[in-house]
Amino acid sequence: MTKFSVTPGRIQLAYSLSAGVLGFLFCLNVFHSLVLGFCFALVVSAATRQFVSSRQNARQVANSRLIPDLTEIFAAGLEAGLSLLECAEELTRHSNQRLVTLGQQISAALDSNLALPEKLHRCSSLVACREAGLLFQMLETAAVFGDRGLRDALLGFAKRTRELHALEDELQSRLGWIRGTATLAQFSPWIVVALLSLRPEAAAAYANGTGALLLVAGLIATQFAAHLIALASKRSSVTEVFSVGGIPEFRRAS
Repeated sequence: MTKFSVTPGRIQLAYSLSAGVLGFLFCLNVFHSLVLGFCFALVVSAATRQFVSSRQNARQVANSRLIPDLTEIFAAGLEAGLSLLECAEELTRHSNQRLVTLGQQISAALDSNLALPEKLHRCSSLVACREAGLLFQMLETAAVFGDRGLRDALLGFAKRTRELHALEDELQSRLGWIRGTATLAQFSPWIVVALLSLRPEAAAAYANGTGALLLVAGLIATQFAAHLIALASKRSSVTEVFSVGGIPEFRRAS
């Protein structure tokens, strides 16, 4: 039996298709024009997909900003001899409410009956950002090969993460207007077509086979542009960072 998983891309597709169908039915019922309904559905669908994508990216960015503090708490706790579960419980005493909530979720995952790799994978999924993948893979590697030098590695990771966040914020501020311009260029032709279709003679021009072919070609081009914009806005993820023996700091204690 094939296992179906809910991914961010599938969530975007579901929302965009639902919004597009509703937009098409609404416009068809109000204006009684297939061309106008098609254009309106396309704009609504693409706009919904980009909105959902931006919300997903915003959540990843917000979670990633918690990683330096989370890492430092784990480093201090492990240095003091605490277990991973006890370190996670320390998060619930933090002044940052988002970190408290995250600590409660991580504590529940670590307190489960799963094996340690599955626990850490679930913790990484809860935080859902690339920095979390790095952090929990470091902890898993240390559990397997020994935790010599783990504290310094975690503190160094927290410092570098803050520096990368500062660079990323500056880059995003500079590229934001480019994405805005690309989005405007993507939707503008369809808005013009929708306005022209309010004239009977313009609507009739798209009612034949050639007009329908142009609309389909425009649909493919617009969806491809939306896909490129979504890819440009997406934060990269890390699925595998360390290989066996790849971290000299983590040597099994003799």
